[in-house]
Amino acid sequence: MIVNHPNLKKDSIYMAEFLHAFKAMKSLKLILITVLSVIAFSHNGHANSSLSCYALFNSPKSNTQLVRLDDYKGVLEQTEKWQKEVDALKSLTDLQLKQPLQLMTTIDTNQPIPMKAENYRDTKFLEKNDYDIVLEEGQTVLRNIEFGYNIGGSFRHIGTLSYMVIGKDNKVQEVGGRSIELVEEFKHHLLGRHLSKTELNRISEINTKLISYLRSLPEAQRRVTEFAKSRGWPEGITDKAQLAYFNKDMVNLFQWAKENGYHRSELRDAGWLSLRFIKGKPVYVVTGSNSIKIPFFEKTDANTDLIPLWRTRNLEIKGDGPKYLSWPLNRSIAREFKVNETLYNGWRLNEAKGKTIVITEGEFKCLIATEKSGILNVGIPGITQMTETILNALVAAQAKEYIVVLDRDPKAKALMRVDEITDSERAAYIIAKELQSAGAKLVKVGVLPDVFNGGKVGIDDLILAKGTKPYLKMLKESMTPEEFARRAALDPLFNEINYRQQKIRSASVDYQRSLTRGGNQAGTEVINKIKNIYKLLRGAFYNYLRTNFNGARMLAQPSMRFPYIPKIYVTAEKDKKNQEASEQVIQDKNQILTASNEVLAKDRFIGDILIMDFVPKDLKPEGCKPAPCTPINISSKSIRSTTLEEYLTHDFPKDDYQFEANVRFGEGLVVPLVIFKRDSGNIVALARLKTAESEDVNTDNSNNLFVTVQKILRDKEELPSNPLISTSDELFQPVDWLQKVD
Repeated sequence: MIVNHPNLKKDSIYMAEFLHAFKAMKSLKLILITVLSVIAFSHNGHANSSLSCYALFNSPKSNTQLVRLDDYKGVLEQTEKWQKEVDALKSLTDLQLKQPLQLMTTIDTNQPIPMKAENYRDTKFLEKNDYDIVLEEGQTVLRNIEFGYNIGGSFRHIGTLSYMVIGKDNKVQEVGGRSIELVEEFKHHLLGRHLSKTELNRISEINTKLISYLRSLPEAQRRVTEFAKSRGWPEGITDKAQLAYFNKDMVNLFQWAKENGYHRSELRDAGWLSLRFIKGKPVYVVTGSNSIKIPFFEKTDANTDLIPLWRTRNLEIKGDGPKYLSWPLNRSIAREFKVNETLYNGWRLNEAKGKTIVITEGEFKCLIATEKSGILNVGIPGITQMTETILNALVAAQAKEYIVVLDRDPKAKALMRVDEITDSERAAYIIAKELQSAGAKLVKVGVLPDVFNGGKVGIDDLILAKGTKPYLKMLKESMTPEEFARRAALDPLFNEINYRQQKIRSASVDYQRSLTRGGNQAGTEVINKIKNIYKLLRGAFYNYLRTNFNGARMLAQPSMRFPYIPKIYVTAEKDKKNQEASEQVIQDKNQILTASNEVLAKDRFIGDILIMDFVPKDLKPEGCKPAPCTPINISSKSIRSTTLEEYLTHDFPKDDYQFEANVRFGEGLVVPLVIFKRDSGNIVALARLKTAESEDVNTDNSNNLFVTVQKILRDKEELPSNPLISTSDELFQPVDWLQKVD
């Protein structure tokens, strides 16, 4: 509940005195709460001034208290019980029902589609295209019901049911589809499916046999060896890891399954096949072709290595598609994965007692670093995918020390975050703090050295290029999480506030999905505690951004040192069209973006675009209006045509970014320098370097040029009319230059 009233003085001192006086008068405490509540609600909870820094918080352990949203330490103290409340919510969340299942029909109807499992307990699931019963009063028929999952804002279709008969009590009486496999698949996704121990053993058996078979094929061996040599790996490492190359043209999986006594559905459960429905009929499709399979092992009493699952390294990557894929997840199956199935080298934790463990991301980094240094490296599947299972297993290993080492990312990635902290830096700090909270005694963070002139550095990159000496030196120089935060300019209080509110939001989303589909319902007290804690953390989070970053609304927006054109949010349908169009674009980028050629592809502009205006150090940057210029350490007398590109190469390394000079946008409008990602072709920055020969160095600014670019993009590509975003540099706070292009 945020205080925001125009009649109250803006000065925080007056506000503090006003509140202190009322708070001191115990007899008027209720009046205070009532007045502030009315003020807050009358303004819809919006805050836009320095007085918007108080919140009413219903503490679980005390009466209603007044909390300053800019007292971040106080906010953390008031929300110290957040984990307890989140755990309470998680205990009521069903593992399978929290999956984002979605049912929808293309036919207009006022009848909602029942989502709760209890509405299907007595349902008849039939292989029929239409119903043949006589409808009673209150019964409704829905047709063409699609089912699938809402993943990342996009609907992933699984199948389409022919019809559904719903009673007046909202109970589903009959469901029909073109095949029994289709209606059974719907039933599995709706009600959930649990794998028995026998079924899990069959999955491990299939993976172990099939990967062993692939490794025996000469052509598959050649492809793995070729892959290892291209990366400079030492000999024998692929055999130790049992890496296997897979291509559907090399192995007939259907024939292999038949010869080995497995059903296609079992290969689907093991991740090798996916199930699709064409006109309602089931079709099994091979997944992950032309890829390297990376086994995850399970040690047995017989001292044999079983493979319960694997991850995929794609060798054929389209655009900015993923290089690595997790084991194919069948969302109808409620399965909790063990540590050896989620943490690479997790099956070796019993070797770590009293030794050093390095926590990183990725399997190949672990392979190289463990092999070359002799220090156990374990790999989480992604920098934000540390789980309680992994944390508890790491602590139980009783290592001497835990060192978190994630990739060193280019500066360009930091510029795409409002606080200029890369995602890897933030994740390294979070993981280290999570380990401390879980009970790990000595936790450190290691920072990889800049050995590639600003380019990305991973553990494996460092060791393969420079040997183990700098790697071991980096481990020796690793620091506590607190020291790392100071070095990275990461605010621990703000990071903790953000961490807590994200965890609460994630748990709440899972709980709401579970509840919508018939899961257990939390009591009013639990819900109110969660809401109050979340409101306070969210208010403090936005207050911090508003105060420190000139009104920023999220971390995942560019540095406020530069103006920028906001990312364009497109519909799923339009995004699909963009992706299809981009496949041809990426095949030949020079047809789309070259010197003095017009930029045409829509998919180039779906991310934030930095607007970077630079000026030589001997000119006067403080005169640049209406947006600031950034001075660079070079004299205007020594400028060449490639000066700006050379200056930006360290922040935008050419392994990941490409530069194009004098790119034309529309009729006669030329941008001096455009920077875009090599993998996707998306533009990330438009740049210009002022010189003494510019029209007027102290007044001419690129704002007009870039506003025109935005207008061209909006008109030509039918994009939204977002205004340019201002900068929050201490010397320049240009709020009056924001303008919306009509």
